Amino acid sequence: MVAVLAAPLALSACSGGGVDITVKGDFGKLPEVEFPDGAPGESFAVETLEEGEGAAARKGDLVVADYVGYRWSESGRKLLASSYSKGPGAFPTGQLVAGLTKALDGARPGSRVVARIPPEDGFGEKGDPKHQVGADDTLVYVLDVRAVYGKSAGPEGERQAPLDDPGLPEVADAAAGQVPRVTVPRAGAPEKLQVRTLVKGGGPAVKKGQLLALQY
Repeated sequence: MVAVLAAPLALSACSGGGVDITVKGDFGKLPEVEFPDGAPGESFAVETLEEGEGAAARKGDLVVADYVGYRWSESGRKLLASSYSKGPGAFPTGQLVAGLTKALDGARPGSRVVARIPPEDGFGEKGDPKHQVGADDTLVYVLDVRAVYGKSAGPEGERQAPLDDPGLPEVADAAAGQVPRVTVPRAGAPEKLQVRTLVKGGGPAVKKGQLLALQY
């Protein structure tokens, strides 16, 4: 398991350029988003307002980011969601609407990305009533990328002694990104919670309320 932590970076007022949106504020803090009058442009547009460092996200990776999301149409705009008061969200690229996957492609930890996503790259002609998005609504996202995890991520740390308790499952080693083989014993399940560490990591200890990114 990996606790999601990142240091804030300074960000001055920036314009989204071809995105036609102005974003102000510091990385990791709720941005001030200003929209121009009128309807949004019809094409997909994305711009990186702050460049990060580290591994770039690719389709299939998990991106952890703070974000605000809006709907935008000729009739106006409305805030749909914000993570800044509750903690970052997890974006499994390749399983998102097409525009979000494209917006996060190549993003690095520490990046602030703004994207304008037209309906054909969003929820399509049916919209998404659950999220109050109509068929003609463009989506606008500002994303502060906290971390990127490759789809082949695996445990890193000191391997502990193999389990030798006949009452617990046996877990065989597996390459990073591969499913470990678990053999369940032919015995009754323990009546109380049992926890064993197979690989002891060296990062910060998990605290209550943190978002964890994990393979399981």
